[in-house]
Amino acid sequence: MVRVGPRARDLAAIGLSLLVTGAQVFSASGRGLPTALYLALGGAASVSLWWRRRQPVVVTLLTFLAFVPTGYPVPLGFALLSLAVRRRDRLLTVATVATASNAFHRR
Repeated sequence: MVRVGPRARDLAAIGLSLLVTGAQVFSASGRGLPTALYLALGGAASVSLWWRRRQPVVVTLLTFLAFVPTGYPVPLGFALLSLAVRRRDRLLTVATVATASNAFHRR
C-alpha cells in the first residue's frame, strides 16, 4: 500500500474541488452573477483548502462566504470535515446548521 502524506491529500482535495467547481460554473452559466465572479469565488474557496489544517475556522468561514452566492458545496464540505476533525463545540454546530439551512433554502 502506498502511503500518502497530508499535503498530498490537501492537493488532491483542492484539485477535486477545483474540478467540480469548474464543472458547476460552466454547466450553469447564465445565472445572476458573471461567470468570472463564480470562477473567482469557487477558485478562491478551493485554494483556501490548503490552510484547512492550520486555520479550519477561517477556511470554513471563507468557503461558507463563497457558498452563499454560488451554491458550490465541495469546498465547504472539505472545510466542514476539517473543522469537525479539529473541533467538537458550538462553533461546529453553528457552522453545520448555517450550511444546512442555506442549502435547504436554495431548494
